[in-house]
Amino acid sequence: AKAEGVISTETDRDGEKFWKHIKKQIEKALKDFHSSKEIEGKETEKHILDCLSKIEDNLDKIRKNSKDYMKVFEEKLRNKINELLEGEIDENRILHEVGIVASKTDIDEEIERLSSHLKQFRKTCKRKEAIGRQLEFISQEMNREINTIGSKANSIKISELIIEMKTELEKIKEQLRNIE
Repeated sequence: AKAEGVISTETDRDGEKFWKHIKKQIEKALKDFHSSKEIEGKETEKHILDCLSKIEDNLDKIRKNSKDYMKVFEEKLRNKINELLEGEIDENRILHEVGIVASKTDIDEEIERLSSHLKQFRKTCKRKEAIGRQLEFISQEMNREINTIGSKANSIKISELIIEMKTELEKIKEQLRNIE
C-alpha cells in the first residue's frame, strides 16, 4: 500500500542550478588536489636534492682521500719491505708494486662519471615535463659507479663513505617511485 504523505519527492528539479553547485564543488576539489600535489612535489624535490648533496659531499671526501691512498700504500709497502729485508730496498720493485696496486685501485674515472651523473640528475630535476623514468635511469648509473668505487677502493674510510652514499641513493630511489 501507498504511504501517502510520508515520503514525498520533487519532480520539478532545476538541473542548471544543481549543475552550477556541483561544478563549483568539483572545481574547488580539483584546485585543492592540485595545490596539495604541488606542495608534495616541492617537498619531494627538496628531499631528493638534500640526499643528492650528501652524495656529492661524500664524493668530494672520496676524491680527496683517494689521492692520499697511494702515498699511504707506498709508505706501508716501504716499511714492510724494509722490515722484512732489513734495509735492502729495491726501488724499482717498490715502484712496480705501487704501479700494480694503483692500476687496480684507480677510481678517478668512476669519480668523474659519478660526478657527471650527479650534475645530469640536477639538470634533469629542473625540467618541467615528466622526468621520473629518466631520473630512475640516472640513479641506476649512479649506483653502478658507487659500487665500482666501493669495490676498487681499498680503504676503510672510503668504504664508510660508500655506505653513506648508497643509503642516500636508496632514499632517492624510494622518492622516485612517486614521481611521474
